[in-house]
Amino acid sequence: ERQEREDPAFAENGGLVVDDSMVRIENCAHDLESDYIRYILSRYDLAHEGNTVLKWKGKTDDGKRAPLMYIVRFASASWARAAVRELQSSTINGKVVKLIQYPKQIRFQDS
Repeated sequence: ERQEREDPAFAENGGLVVDDSMVRIENCAHDLESDYIRYILSRYDLAHEGNTVLKWKGKTDDGKRAPLMYIVRFASASWARAAVRELQSSTINGKVVKLIQYPKQIRFQDS
């Protein structure tokens, strides 16, 4: 029987948990595949557990197709910063992409 490990990118309620080791890649071509994103980012250290490249299709209120976006988890915030710095405004599959690093999240604990 296969045991599934918990993915640290997702909360118990199914929502995405983000931190500064994660980057959004916006304005992706609709035919861009996650394997190609992994190939482009192969020189950077991606997270060692869970999903590293998440496809985020998005929704629009008017029923139009939302621009494709990927969320990538790196091993650390410094790897995420390096990818943003070096790949910002790169052309991937004919589209200029925008990379945005998520800010460090503030977590509150009950006292």
